[in-house]
Amino acid sequence: LGANTDLQAIEAWLSLLSSKSKHTQIAYKREIERFYLWALLERNKALSSLDALDCAAYGDFLLNPPAHWVCALPYPRNHAMWRPYRGGLTHNSAQRSQAAIARLFSDLVSSQYLRANPMPRMFGKQSQGLKLDVMRSFTLEDQDHIAQSLKALPDTASGRRTRALIMLLMGTGLRASETQTTHASILQLRDHERLSEQVGLRVIGKGKKERIVPLRSELVQALNAHRADLFQLVGGTPIEELPLIGKLAKAPIHSEAQTSFAGKALSTSGMHSILKSFFARVAKQRAVHTDFAKASAHWLRHTFAHQVLAATDNDLVVVQQLLGHSSIQTTAIYVKANVESRMKAINAMESPIFD
Repeated sequence: LGANTDLQAIEAWLSLLSSKSKHTQIAYKREIERFYLWALLERNKALSSLDALDCAAYGDFLLNPPAHWVCALPYPRNHAMWRPYRGGLTHNSAQRSQAAIARLFSDLVSSQYLRANPMPRMFGKQSQGLKLDVMRSFTLEDQDHIAQSLKALPDTASGRRTRALIMLLMGTGLRASETQTTHASILQLRDHERLSEQVGLRVIGKGKKERIVPLRSELVQALNAHRADLFQLVGGTPIEELPLIGKLAKAPIHSEAQTSFAGKALSTSGMHSILKSFFARVAKQRAVHTDFAKASAHWLRHTFAHQVLAATDNDLVVVQQLLGHSSIQTTAIYVKANVESRMKAINAMESPIFD
């Protein structure tokens, strides 16, 4: 790696991730930075001096970081109140963090910067089992509640942005990170070598794989309404360069840099905040059985997958293309999770035992 210090080794390793998607690079950098800070501040050790017991202790730390590592508000990094965490991570998030660190150590060993990998694989392989999806999607009744809450949103720039975001995620199955694109990614579709009246969204997903997702006219109208709001805030910017989902306001009052953030693409954390606020409103306004407090962008992606499967009579190839899965085995998880056909089979059984 041409590195003489741990920091140089980390920076060199991060530079080798250029082939990964931007979202993956950001995720790796965030997890490695947190771990590096923890090693220096909590264990008083250099990265290259950590052992397996240190790494095991970090796993416990992720689940319950002490108060001085946590802040509730998203302060900018140069602010004195900034902290790396918003709270303890879930077990799955902690596993992903440890897996990223294990990857760093493994590559540092391969490059002969380190002799051994101190991160034990005690965190287990992340499961893609049925629990991943069955309890993390919306029923038709839930979707009715969501639709009613969307209609009840105020006719303001903020309300129109929330409506566009929900419809975009529900109507395309995009990952949250994939929404960070511009209107230049919307193009007219071809049908049998002829231009169609319908438009689609060009998406660059995981592994920099490209796919085209057709857009319903109602979704295009919602995106255009939000785009008009952004154009009023940052007039002069070509409309095709405006983000699909953008920021509406200036930097928060606790920021030292009061330059306008309006018109820039909304971050995944910003989307998360909007979704949490909206789903809390759904739960408050409607009598719901689903735990909307746990709902996220991925719930909308899972719901989209189930809807497309039902609409195409379980056409896995179409669903795989729309979701951007690299393996059709991943797409097949949704079929396994769908118990409706099994319920029909059981209830249709004919046997005198059950008469």
